[in-house]
Amino acid sequence: TVGGATKGFVLDPLNPTGMYFLDFGASAVYFDDLQDHLYTLSGGNIQRWDADAPLVVTAKSKLFRFPKPTQSFACAQVVANSYPTVAPITFKLYADGVLKHTQTVLNGDSFRLPSGYYAETVQFELTTTNQILYAAVANSMAELAGI
Repeated sequence: TVGGATKGFVLDPLNPTGMYFLDFGASAVYFDDLQDHLYTLSGGNIQRWDADAPLVVTAKSKLFRFPKPTQSFACAQVVANSYPTVAPITFKLYADGVLKHTQTVLNGDSFRLPSGYYAETVQFELTTTNQILYAAVANSMAELAGI
């Protein structure tokens, strides 16, 4: 419980950075091996996980640290299974903890990031209801094309 509200998290053991925080919680969780379904108990209600409309997930990258302030990444790319127009993918770039750029991602094309600042730490964040295959940042479009 955080600030009076029940919250939760999900661990993905196959992903080294696979810890996702939820804006809701459950007092119990049960996985049915025969049906391959996960069930949650919350406030007396039993619900099957993933049975309703997809939930919005926000995932942050690791914190990229530089030994001295350096020019930030120049471009990025987000590759997903699909690119919904109703609830598009949102990419956010933070430099030294300050939001520097927000990009609505409508396709798998690479896009430019703003320049003109130096940072010791950089982190990016993705918000979506969709499955993200990968996200990449680079110092040039050529470098990004080689990923």
